[in-house]
Amino acid sequence: MQEFTLKETAQWLQNCEDAHILIHRSPDGDCIGSGYALAEALRQMGKRAAVLCSDPIPERYQFLLPKETQQIFSPKCVISVDVADAKLLGENLQPVYGECVDLSIDHHISHRQFAGALCLDGSAAAACQIVYQLVQLLPVTLTDSMAACLYTGIATDTGCFQFDNVSLPPTASLQILWSAAPDVNYAWINRQMFAVKSMGRLRS
Repeated sequence: MQEFTLKETAQWLQNCEDAHILIHRSPDGDCIGSGYALAEALRQMGKRAAVLCSDPIPERYQFLLPKETQQIFSPKCVISVDVADAKLLGENLQPVYGECVDLSIDHHISHRQFAGALCLDGSAAAACQIVYQLVQLLPVTLTDSMAACLYTGIATDTGCFQFDNVSLPPTASLQILWSAAPDVNYAWINRQMFAVKSMGRLRS
């Protein structure tokens, strides 16, 4: 297994083609946000990219999904984001992809190596923080949809910036993110993630 720096990871992403991006079962804001933001970045570079998950994307995160239907294609490369262990890919993805992930992008210090290459930053509050840093190194434009994805992942993995993993780097990243995509309704995302609760969540 190779350990990649951010710069090496960005170079690898520029060279990859036809990517399947895997996120973990029981998807949360960070894996969904990092997966779809990365997919959009790859598509901006003229590549095909699709995000795959063993489980359905919860209703509260549906606003992060692109409006267009994902293309169906055979991958030439397989990437996982926010997946600390191949077992977390779930029963639908692990049998197919568990032993053929080319690149894993993760922030969990508990990461169990399963990919050909790994970009790991255990100091990052969220995988979305790493993907945001990669976007800055790629020949792409940060769109409002990408910013919404990245902000959602960082916000949810920090408990709306209340957890101990909040530090200067994510705060600095957010300031740049807000400056680059000022039209995103970040307050609405906060309400959607932390204030609005479905009847199912209230009953649980």
